[in-house]
Amino acid sequence: MSNIQNITESFKGLSVEELLAIIAAATAEAKKSAKAVAKAPKEAKEKKGSMPKGSVPPQLRKPRAWVDFTLVHANSFGWESFEVKGQTEPMAASVLVDGKHVFEATGKPMNNKQAMSLSKVRWDRKEGKGTRKDLYDEFEASYVETEVVVPKEVVAAPEVVSAEPEVKAEAPKKEKKAAAPKKTEEEKKAEKEAAALKKAAEKEAEKLRKEAEKLAEKEAAAAKKAAEKADKPKKVVKKTAEEVPPFEHENDGFAHPWDFKGKKFLRDFEGNMWFRTEDGESAGWAGKFDPVTNTIDDSAEEPEYEDEE
Repeated sequence: MSNIQNITESFKGLSVEELLAIIAAATAEAKKSAKAVAKAPKEAKEKKGSMPKGSVPPQLRKPRAWVDFTLVHANSFGWESFEVKGQTEPMAASVLVDGKHVFEATGKPMNNKQAMSLSKVRWDRKEGKGTRKDLYDEFEASYVETEVVVPKEVVAAPEVVSAEPEVKAEAPKKEKKAAAPKKTEEEKKAEKEAAALKKAAEKEAEKLRKEAEKLAEKEAAAAKKAAEKADKPKKVVKKTAEEVPPFEHENDGFAHPWDFKGKKFLRDFEGNMWFRTEDGESAGWAGKFDPVTNTIDDSAEEPEYEDEE
């Protein structure tokens, strides 16, 4: 897996704000590199047998790549407190502010110098120990040996004062354009990788944005449905005439047969009720009928009747 693929994999799980921050940083770095290339003086002819100026020696390429990996990982996912050689106080752990991992005291993300110290704490290749062997294994599995050119501070070419300013002023634009230094293969590769990184980040950000919109729409629909359900009046079931048959008897002082909810009763005009046998005889006190609730109050006391002389 190439470095670009490895960095792209690290985008998964990041928030939209974090991805947009990475896009902005990549764009700024690409512009910076392009400006540096435009201002860079024409390279002097290299001596035979010497390394190109700014090239990383082969034995330092992997350690340098480990530092770069640590820097990207720390600024993407945060970092723990770690010791720095020569400092009495350890570096503080990161805090998340506006979607960015920064030092709480300064509000700034980790820089390359700090990443060098953190990379040694997480895994020191020379000592063969560290706190994050798992991260180093992940880095090593994706590392591909390539020549990395780290340009030093670019110094603008000194302005050449022409002995004939009039001639220089009249020089055609085509000649000035032809004098501009051509981009090296390493510079073209760096710009290509920066563009690929930006494109991948934008794609991931757009995907997350669409997922967030769908989730928001789903939650809004669920909330609307719940609100409509809460506001909907409960259906009131009215009792039919068959459930409460009319008592069609005058106040004659007698109890007459009356069926209620499938049971047989004897009922008088006042609503006093007794259970009724198949023969039409009383089978004991049942209670008093309540016409408001259409129920039988079995706690009501049975009325007492005087015996006729």
